[in-house]
Amino acid sequence: MHLLQLAGGQAWPNLLPILALKPSSVTFLTSSDPHNEYRRSIDAIQVACLALGVRFSLELLSTPSKYPSADECRQALLKLTPDCINLTGGTKPMVIAAYDLSQLESISTFYLDTRRKDSPAEAANSFGTSVKDLLNEALPDIVARITVPIALKAHGFPVPDHFKSPPDNWTAFSIQAALIRSDASADREIAKAIGQLRFQLMGTDSAMPKKGQLRRVLQTPISAPANSAWLRYLTAAVEAGLIQAVEGSSPDHFEFSLLAVDPVTTQADELRRMADDTFKLLEGIWFELALLHHLRQKSSFGDICWSVEADHLQDSTASSRGETDLVAFNTQSLSLHFISCKTSGPHGGALDHIQGLRRRAAKEGGQFSKAELWIFRPRSEDHRRDLENHCKAQGVSLRIYTESVTP
Repeated sequence: MHLLQLAGGQAWPNLLPILALKPSSVTFLTSSDPHNEYRRSIDAIQVACLALGVRFSLELLSTPSKYPSADECRQALLKLTPDCINLTGGTKPMVIAAYDLSQLESISTFYLDTRRKDSPAEAANSFGTSVKDLLNEALPDIVARITVPIALKAHGFPVPDHFKSPPDNWTAFSIQAALIRSDASADREIAKAIGQLRFQLMGTDSAMPKKGQLRRVLQTPISAPANSAWLRYLTAAVEAGLIQAVEGSSPDHFEFSLLAVDPVTTQADELRRMADDTFKLLEGIWFELALLHHLRQKSSFGDICWSVEADHLQDSTASSRGETDLVAFNTQSLSLHFISCKTSGPHGGALDHIQGLRRRAAKEGGQFSKAELWIFRPRSEDHRRDLENHCKAQGVSLRIYTESVTP
């Protein structure tokens, strides 16, 4: 099959028919493209198709002008005789020219509305009925196969070969951490203790100390009073194999080591990595993983990935894109959701963070992507109102974990 498509600003109306029809060749009609904007988008669609095992030869036809007339589009299509035409996307003159070609040559032609789930495809002429039926039958299974990596590929994101996957014990601890901290007073107590632990480990710096100093710091135990929320929190970390209890603790105060390894004999670089990972998990990553566990229960998300960042080996500018805590693919709306997790919300730079999240979502997931800010609990009612106003102004959804998830 030779499929003709009209290049538009949306990936899915062009990508899904290729996956369903599996054409041997595809021609895209675009307007003038001096900066290869359409070319990059179409190349991304081809890469996403290849990831799902669908290969085809690609041809691009472009009109001389940026805003072509119907006659210019007809001229571009003059010698083309495809087997099937997708009228979705493109400008009105492109649609008129492609439809005229379908009528002249009796070519099967269809239109795809991805917002309709039961029958997204319609026949645009009497010859397109069989193609319409084929598409409506095949598309539900195809959509179910779309993962976050494939959706990102379809939007030109330089996807790494391997996405991060949290260890099972990290997730187990994070679920317990969210349960413990769902009580507001326990959450405040633990947050205060985490601040004290940060100072114990790092002093006034923002990073773990190096080598000898790090070994000395890690030999200083973490103390937790009996019957405290902080003790329950650290005990959950012990049960997950993240830290270890110190033998001989007093009945009134229990002591723990930040690591489950010997800080004296462990190699320095490994010690630093493990200490940094464990502290970050106790401090805030627990929330990302607790939310990841929760969202994986939602049927609207066919796939969800943690700690997503671009592969700078594929794109020299990728390192500037930063990292997104969670990225999910919604099979109902065919949209990517870019999710930022903050235990109590962004601090002084709240507006900058929310604006950055919205820009990243649009850049990496297309204009119809969703941006969400999840916080565990607002610091105050004033803080909540500020976040609500910032998020509303930027088109970002605000979600509050303790109000959305039943313990």
